[in-house]
Amino acid sequence: MLNSLLKFLGAAPKPKPRKSSKPREAGDSVVYIPDHAGAGAGAARSQGPETLRELLRITGRDVARDHGIPPDWLSCEVMTMSKQGKVTFQVKVVIHHWDEQLMLFSRAFELAYLERLRGISPEAAQAFRTMVWAITEGAGCPYDKMPENEFWSEAARQEREVLQKYRDVDRLLALTKSPEHSSAQQTTEPMALDEKRPQIAGQVIVS
Repeated sequence: MLNSLLKFLGAAPKPKPRKSSKPREAGDSVVYIPDHAGAGAGAARSQGPETLRELLRITGRDVARDHGIPPDWLSCEVMTMSKQGKVTFQVKVVIHHWDEQLMLFSRAFELAYLERLRGISPEAAQAFRTMVWAITEGAGCPYDKMPENEFWSEAARQEREVLQKYRDVDRLLALTKSPEHSSAQQTTEPMALDEKRPQIAGQVIVS
């Protein structure tokens, strides 16, 4: 009855502010977000360039690790590019240890990189522009000179395909033969299979 009378006279007590259920610790910063903002409020905050750069670098390291590439074989450097006020990033994969398979699977590495990046941060994936590859001087790459012109001809390409088939056969035989059978076969065959293989024009093949 008293509360109704005070409310009628405009003197009703004001409700006390609701206390947070979590106690505030020293050094914490408190941010109040209106209830109507919903979950989209966090997504609206864009990540800064430095955060994106670090995310792009770490993603390259993680992709290499997840696919079994030794950690000291390659590293990623991220370069920032700006055009008309829009910031994009170029990822440079630096090879420190030469392995021909790294270059053969460079496209697959980039696709795996982009897929992982999209799952982590769509904003970073949108800012990612291109991936380039660089080989350090001490990586041990044996190809320091261009081959002869004939190396790029159609005939040379077909010879490389034949050579690859020979190598595939060797791998298959190595898996199916027993050590005793292999040693016996070596005594009955005076000429190794490698000496019978066709030579590729303009290049010396090192097996």
